[in-house]
Amino acid sequence: MKNKAILFLSIAAILTLSFTFVSVNRFSTKGAEGVQNKVDKTSSAQPGGFAMEDKL
Repeated sequence: MKNKAILFLSIAAILTLSFTFVSVNRFSTKGAEGVQNKVDKTSSAQPGGFAMEDKL
C-alpha cells in the first residue's frame, strides 16, 4: 500500500509540474507576441510541435 501511495504522489507531482511549466510558458510568451508568432511558424512545421500546449 505504501508503494502505491508513493507512486500516485509522484505521478501527481509530475503532472502538476508539467502543467505549471506550460502555464508559465504561455503567460510569459504573451508579452512577446512577435517572438511567439515566429516560434509558432517554425514549430508548426514539426509534427506535434505545439500539440500538447494547444490541448491545455
